[in-house]
Amino acid sequence: MIQIWQYHCNFSHSPYTMEEVKTAIYNSKYKHVATYFDDNMSNAYCLTQNFDHSWVETEEDLLSVKVEGGCRSTMIGDIMIKNGVIFMVDRVGFTELV
Repeated sequence: MIQIWQYHCNFSHSPYTMEEVKTAIYNSKYKHVATYFDDNMSNAYCLTQNFDHSWVETEEDLLSVKVEGGCRSTMIGDIMIKNGVIFMVDRVGFTELV
């Protein structure tokens, strides 16, 4: 089964290369917040948005939450890793980092 790992950025500069992302993950600049068990990144993005309640409280079989308590919504600069390929959440859609 395909998995999408979601990481939230916890610093002001969003990296734009795979090497910068790997360094940022290694240096704990990103936090693993969820794993989504499907191949649709747009759905993974939608499931990690706070609307009228925290997305962490959502009961969804395809989503494994990796944080406790509240968590912000997924936003620009956060990353998703799908099949070993790193994508950054962009203004519209996702940008593959090379």
